[in-house]
Amino acid sequence: ANFCKNRFCPMCSWRRIRNITGQLKDAFSVIQEKQKIATLFLTLTVNNPDVKDLKDTIAKMNKAFKRMSETKRFKNAILGYFKSIEILGDKTPKGQAHPHFHILLVVKESYFKKSDYINQKEFLQMWRDATRNQNITQVDIRIIKPNKDKNATASAVAEMCKYPLKDTDISKLTSEQFEKFVLQLKGIRNINAGGNLKNILKG
Repeated sequence: ANFCKNRFCPMCSWRRIRNITGQLKDAFSVIQEKQKIATLFLTLTVNNPDVKDLKDTIAKMNKAFKRMSETKRFKNAILGYFKSIEILGDKTPKGQAHPHFHILLVVKESYFKKSDYINQKEFLQMWRDATRNQNITQVDIRIIKPNKDKNATASAVAEMCKYPLKDTDISKLTSEQFEKFVLQLKGIRNINAGGNLKNILKG
């Protein structure tokens, strides 16, 4: 079959999600052979920018996350991470974007019982410091618990690997609005991995 490889194509998006999910499942298998781990789901947000400022905002968010991930506190607690970006929320006002990071964190199984543990308030302050914006009010952190299929991590990865604009988001946009988002997202890499996932994850 011939595929267009357009980042907003539902079929190409589905194929890419399957590919990345498979790579991450292999990565977790390798990691779990060496040590017992747990996985967390972290969401980091910033104030909504106008669509015309989206590209610049994402660049600043990436720099901020790099600053946060290089802190001693983060390095001591987090073994690895897989990060993706989404740019709209369910209630994003017209003319604005809502860029936010979804981050899968890998930690030691003993993470919750040791001083390495980072609670929601501390993650919030770390993100405020990294973005140099003390007005940020929300971050979300939760443990990924096994579901009935014992495949919660794979489900979380599949959700994270979706392109920045989901099908449901695109369907709500006019042609003019969609064109603005496409231009702002040109050259933006929407997934990134680090720590013990960086060298295992391909591409």
